[in-house]
Parts: sequence; structure tokens; C-alpha cells
Amino acid sequence: MNERSVRILLAAASLTGLMISAYLTWSYFEGTAPVCFVGQSGCEALKSSPYSAIFGIPLIAHNPDLTLTRERARRETNNRTGAK
Repeated sequence: MNERSVRILLAAASLTGLMISAYLTWSYFEGTAPVCFVGQSGCEALKSSPYSAIFGIPLIAHNPDLTLTRERARRETNNRTGAK
């Protein structure tokens, strides 16, 4: 696999993760049960857990921030080292 293919694959994975985060955040604030392909009630049990949110903000809503922060840190490191 060449570098371009890896970058495209990583971008697609990041975009998929952002879309899942958006859907789960929407589901949390709407109060609807998320569609879960793993089990019958696992997703709803996880969403209704007292540990699923901090100060009323679901943990999954922080994923876009973390993704963007990780990308920014990678670019800064590459700029310092001269890598692409």
C-alpha cells in the first residue's frame, strides 16, 4: 500500500467516525434509542449510564475535538521534523 492509499483510508475512517459521533450525539439529545448492530440493548444501556456524559455533554460529542486536535498535532510534528 502506498502513502496516498493509506492517507485516503485514514481519511475515510476518520470521516466515518465523525458521522457515527454526530449520530450518537443527536440520539443522546433527542432521547431516542440508537440503532445497535452488536446486541439488543447494549447501546441503550451504555447511553443511559451515568458515566456516558460529563456536565450533561455526552462523551461521544468530544470525538470531533479529539480528531481535530490529533490531526493538528500530527501536522505540527511533521512541520518540525520536515516529514510529510
